[in-house]
Amino acid sequence: MSEVLRLRGRLSDRFRAPALWTLVLGGLVGSVLVTGFTPDQMQTWSYAGEFIRGMFPPDWSVLPQVLRGMGETVGIAFLGTFVAFVLAFPLAFLTARNITGPWVGVPLRWLMAMLRSVPEVLWAIIFVVATEFGNIPGVLALAAHNIGILTKLIGEVYEEAPIGPQEAMAATGAGRAGVVWFGILPWAMPTVLSHTFFRFECNIRSAAILGVVGAGGIGTLLMQHRQLFQYQMMTVDVVGIIALVVLADWLGAAVRKQVS
Repeated sequence: MSEVLRLRGRLSDRFRAPALWTLVLGGLVGSVLVTGFTPDQMQTWSYAGEFIRGMFPPDWSVLPQVLRGMGETVGIAFLGTFVAFVLAFPLAFLTARNITGPWVGVPLRWLMAMLRSVPEVLWAIIFVVATEFGNIPGVLALAAHNIGILTKLIGEVYEEAPIGPQEAMAATGAGRAGVVWFGILPWAMPTVLSHTFFRFECNIRSAAILGVVGAGGIGTLLMQHRQLFQYQMMTVDVVGIIALVVLADWLGAAVRKQVS
């Protein structure tokens, strides 16, 4: 009990620290100046209300197209995640500090950082220009971004592997490949799969938006209906996107529970 009170007092002291509140106030003032935010801008919210009213009642005649777009979105997310995993799984061995030396790992980690630092939308724009409008740029965009993310995540899992099984394999005379295959992978695979399924869940959300820049999926329908001022059809698009996100959350949580 005394330990809890001591920690609570320490936390309270930190919240009362002048430096903390000075930092928060400085960040608030700086953000207002940088963004140019003023209270009178809130008056334009009436236009948003008119826009939302124009979205009802929903035009359900577009539902078959929305369902097809939802299927394309899931396909884009799955293929993008699969391609990223196939490439990231071996690359992670090269980035793991306990497996590969710095002469290979350091430049490769920098390359992976560059890949994941570019947002999926920007990757989609690049691939749309390089190829054409459709689902393929969406798949390539998600793959490019997630190679960087999954390589980092999987590599860190390898690095955190307990040393005991590795020493046991080495004691039997196993080479470096045998140590990795039997001493690291059996422990790492549940977490590796969990990370991969989580990225698939995230990619469904991303794929639903990539269509706005012409990279296929249900986002393409949303863009088309917005450009044609078909706001009642947009409502069905939004419902489809929400359904995809909810389904992805539920399915991802269930799958990660099984593999963890």
